[in-house]
Amino acid sequence: MLNLRPYQSEALSAIEASWAEGINRPVIVLPTGAGKTVCFSGLIASQIERLRGEGKRVLVLAHREELLEQAEAKIQDMVPGVWTAIVKGNRGAKKHQFADVIVASVQTMARPKRRDAVDRIGMVIVDECHRYAAKSFREVLDYYGCMDDRQTPTVGFTATLTRMNGGLPDVWQSVAYSKKIHWMIKE
Repeated sequence: MLNLRPYQSEALSAIEASWAEGINRPVIVLPTGAGKTVCFSGLIASQIERLRGEGKRVLVLAHREELLEQAEAKIQDMVPGVWTAIVKGNRGAKKHQFADVIVASVQTMARPKRRDAVDRIGMVIVDECHRYAAKSFREVLDYYGCMDDRQTPTVGFTATLTRMNGGLPDVWQSVAYSKKIHWMIKE
């Protein structure tokens, strides 16, 4: 298991504080290279036993193959004994039934039949969350109770919380934690 840097630990505390305040969809904004994948792997490590006890699992959403692979590898490194599965296209069609953490392509999860097969989700982590104003991506979040009163704890991670055609405030409720590239260089 890797140790978190102080700012990564602060980000995790900010997520948990947001959830405690009733903010169900906070965002963490960290520049490229700041270890967003390490950060959300640390979040999984801190929550996995509680989720297992509730019979729930974690869903990590990403939009590119390399992000799926990177996330699964980092989660396995940081969370000893965790079972993971990648769901993308036909990949992981059966294996995910036993996984604690499902790392899925949002494009695959946008298909209702594939979504229906991935159940018992108790926490959703969204990589590159600035992309989730798109209707099909929002439908995935809605399906898993991230957007309504079921209140599935959800958190987004991004380096750039901007989108040219808008819509982000409809998805993400607040920025829980943010660091700028200048701060990272200075540190």
